[in-house]
Amino acid sequence: MNTMADATKNAQAVIALHASGNPELWAPTLASLSVGCPGIPVVVAGPEPCAIRTLRGLAERYEMTLESALVPSLDQLVGAVGREFDGHVLVITAPVVVPPHMLGPALKLADSELRCASVSFLSNTADYLSFPARGGGAIPEAAAFEGVAFDETVITRRLRLRTAALSPIPIPYAAGPAVLISKQGLSVVGPPSIRGPDEPELLLGEYSARARAHGMVDYLDPSTFVTRLHDVVDDVRRRSHLTPAEAASLHAQAPALARAPTESSEHDGGLADVLQTARAAVLGLRVIIDATCLGPWEMGTQVTVLALIEALADQPEVSYVGVAVAGPIPSYAEGKLSSPKVHVRVVADGDFTRFPLADVVHRPYQPSPGIRLGSWRKAGRRTLVTMLDLIAYQVPGYHDSADAWFKYRKIVRSACSVVDGVIVISENVREAIAAERLAVDPERVFVVPTGTSHLRGDEAEVMPEELLHRGFTGDEFLLVLGADYTHKNRDLAIRTLEALVARGHELALVMAGAHVPRGSSRVAEAGAWSPHLRVYVVPTVTSAERNWLLRHASLVLYPTGAEGFGLVPDEAAAFGTPSVFVPFGPFAERYGDLPGLPRVWTAEAFADAAEVLLAEPSVARDQVAAIAEHSRGQYDWSAAARSTVSTYWSLLARPPHSRTRFVAERSEESET
Repeated sequence: MNTMADATKNAQAVIALHASGNPELWAPTLASLSVGCPGIPVVVAGPEPCAIRTLRGLAERYEMTLESALVPSLDQLVGAVGREFDGHVLVITAPVVVPPHMLGPALKLADSELRCASVSFLSNTADYLSFPARGGGAIPEAAAFEGVAFDETVITRRLRLRTAALSPIPIPYAAGPAVLISKQGLSVVGPPSIRGPDEPELLLGEYSARARAHGMVDYLDPSTFVTRLHDVVDDVRRRSHLTPAEAASLHAQAPALARAPTESSEHDGGLADVLQTARAAVLGLRVIIDATCLGPWEMGTQVTVLALIEALADQPEVSYVGVAVAGPIPSYAEGKLSSPKVHVRVVADGDFTRFPLADVVHRPYQPSPGIRLGSWRKAGRRTLVTMLDLIAYQVPGYHDSADAWFKYRKIVRSACSVVDGVIVISENVREAIAAERLAVDPERVFVVPTGTSHLRGDEAEVMPEELLHRGFTGDEFLLVLGADYTHKNRDLAIRTLEALVARGHELALVMAGAHVPRGSSRVAEAGAWSPHLRVYVVPTVTSAERNWLLRHASLVLYPTGAEGFGLVPDEAAAFGTPSVFVPFGPFAERYGDLPGLPRVWTAEAFADAAEVLLAEPSVARDQVAAIAEHSRGQYDWSAAARSTVSTYWSLLARPPHSRTRFVAERSEESET
């Protein structure tokens, strides 16, 4: 090869292919290059003239620009191309099939980073860059991807959907059946040294060692996958990794580089993290959800946790949802955990290592005493907690003592400071976290609104039997739904009923929700009640009983003064029932323009709003329709799951939070 064609010399890159063995077996390689690297010239070489003629015939069939040379080995071919060509060289050392637009990211990197010596790619067999299983040897394609029918096109497409998490990363040395050697690398260290015809891995390793000595860096493009063809292994050199002798040779020249891929201290380094993220991009995210809050009663937290699990299992990017429970699965949860992707395990002691290693461990509700963050790190690559609100953080009356409150606040601060990310369910909660100066970096806080589509309005119902026992006779009634925390202001609902009765309305009030052991409104409720008021208090209700109450109430009173999101108006709207609430905080985000709502927490203001909704059905229908419209859009549970998955990918695109690693290594006594 004395003179190359002008088109080749002026190209951005050229492909160097030395066809050892039967040249017919390189037909898939040339066919894929014609599509995957269109317009990029190919220089082929071989030890026999007949082999070159065969390759030229194949190239004509695929309408490719082809140069040829009669040289005995790949290293001589690369040396010849390097001497005559001013551009990057894609070196192909074995029959491969490449994806469409293969070289786009690699050429962009080689052109923009002048210290780039080479760019390697993921492949089913690429020594320590083998994917999805690291290590050398011939991995049959059917087994390599757990029996899933993927090829290089599908795999690359999935990888490139996650470019933020799979950006190029430095590697110890170039490896694999296809490697892009940069023109600047060739200009600094010259062409690869002469090696034997069967030593391309050592050729690449020694090139990288010399480049490192000059301050240059080898990179992996983890967004591109190349298939090495194993069905031609009998006719083409079997080996795809350094032999012991070659490893010793590389070790003599660059001991650190030779050791790097197998060094135990590198097992949690950047390259290992990128390869694991690439695996998740192709085979699906593996997620563990902390659902240890599931108990005998289905309240707001249980509703949202189950809805999230169900929605995550429906996401095509998620392949596994491990669900940690503290005991037997309650009946209301069984149907929500029936997806084949969902795997439930009891972790009564908080030990999440009973699950297979996951990409993300996520607790979709508040931190609490007994949380074992060190176990999370051992079970998942990233950790995440959802802050529903800061009510218990700010209200001491919800705790047994002052010491218990301070302990809880410490737990919240610690959890937020060590996990990789924090989800908040509204902008209002994000602002509260910032106002409290919790030790969480703003870029690790993600706003993911709670879904509101878990109720459709056609669910089964049953009248609460306890309501009948308490004397209810089928009156027209107002409904308050929720536990009797003081911030729920249930006493205000009683005073609102009194104001409406004084105005001539024949109404009763049903208040359904659990009694809390600390910080309840029972004293305030008793102070607001009068014997002439028909108030029915039901401590707990089942899902079907809740549905009956929401469907048959004239309207829902929701006088709460603190919420992270507030589901009750959405749940009521699903059954066609309007609500009265003050549009503060998270409600202002969603319903700031909803007319007729009270602006202050007074019985008169609530009674005025209730009278409008009771007297004017069209206004009530408009309110229900407006709330329902929100539920169908941004606040659908599918949208919430998509945003949650997006948060998972955002965390995987960042290094693990350093404090989280530290906590994982601490003793059991110092865990939160």
